[in-house]
Amino acid sequence: MDERRQYGETRYIAYGPIGTRLHCLIFTIRGDTLRAISLRKANFREVRDYEQEI
Repeated sequence: MDERRQYGETRYIAYGPIGTRLHCLIFTIRGDTLRAISLRKANFREVRDYEQEI
């Protein structure tokens, strides 16, 4: 969950590979719909943390 700011909605963070690169997806749920807010390449810290968890 993204708790860095008060967005007025719950925002979630998901990580997963696209091709050979790890990406970071920020999304929210509105009713029955997942709404993508941002999709970007994961930074060094995020890649390191992800690799330690798998």
